[in-house]
This record gives sequence, C-alpha cells and structure tokens, in this order.
Amino acid sequence: MKKTVTALTLALAASSFAYANTEPTSYWVSSNGKVVKDGFDGCVKTTQWKAEDAYICTGEKVEEPAVAAPAPAAPVYQNVEQSLTVYFPNDVAKVSAANQARLAEFAGNISSTMKDVEGVMVSGHASSPGSDGYNMRLSQRRANNVVGELNKLGVHNATVNAYGETDLVYDANGKEDQERSRRVVIDVNGKKQVN
Repeated sequence: MKKTVTALTLALAASSFAYANTEPTSYWVSSNGKVVKDGFDGCVKTTQWKAEDAYICTGEKVEEPAVAAPAPAAPVYQNVEQSLTVYFPNDVAKVSAANQARLAEFAGNISSTMKDVEGVMVSGHASSPGSDGYNMRLSQRRANNVVGELNKLGVHNATVNAYGETDLVYDANGKEDQERSRRVVIDVNGKKQVN
C-alpha cells in the first residue's frame, strides 16, 4: 500500500509541478523554485539527473577532485654565438679603459642571454712590424690580458690561442691594415633558452 501511495504522490507531483526554467535539470522543481520531495523526504530526480548535481537536493556542494596543473613544458634551447674584437695600439698589450668597458658590456650580454656557456675562445694577433717571435709573444700577452679582464667579469674557462702575425688583416688593395691586425678576438658559444 505504501508503494502505491508513493507512486501516486510522485505522479501527482509530476503533474502539478513544472520546471522553474527550461534548462535540463537533475531534479523536479516546483513553480516556486523549490525542489520537489517524495514521501521519504528524498528529491525527485528527472531523466537528466547527474551525480554532480546532488548538492541541489542536499544543499551541500560536492567538492570536485582537484585537477593537477599541466606539467611545465620542457625548456627548449638554441645554440648562440657572440663575438667581440678588441683592438690594440702598436706594441701594446695592456687593455685600455675603453676596451675594459666594452668587455664589461660584452660579459653582461653573455650572462643575460646565455643559459650555459659552452666555450670561450680568445685569439691574440699582432701586426707585421717586429720579429715573428716578438709578435707571437705580444699576441699571447694581449690574449692573456683580455682573459684576465673576462675572468674579473665572471667569464671563465677560456681557451687561449696566440697567432702572432700569421693571420693579418688586409685592406681592399691587398695591403696590410696594421691597426686591424693588432687585435684579440673573443668567440663565445653557448645555449639560450627560447621558451
């Protein structure tokens, strides 16, 4: 008998109540916006019932499981190179104040753009006046002095090469450009993060 009463109650409730809105809902709602209850104080489910809507009946919102944040993308690196040429007056190996400032700017660029410095090559050169042996030693002193400045600026582990007058610079007429031959060339290879 109790089942018949409950079924009759449900049928009457279904016929005398309408949806409060036209959206599909998990529970029957009366015209005054309240969830319809059955004879056992349970909410009357519709055919669109969803478990995540149970809070509508109980009044307690069910916490959804936390969704883990996606793992950060693996870093992507690109090979980069930076170079600087420092010029010297004739028969001078000391790094001038102007060149110290250029080296400081260069070192700052390296530390701000490169994640990993993989190699530093410092190559000293000389112009042709003077003996081969003297120019080789002069180009070595120039390269060593530049490496000393780079070390002060945090750029370490340089490979040093001295070429003396074996790699001269020539102008368009094939004549040696002595000012440009007296130089130290710094080449730095490393990796830069691009993402």
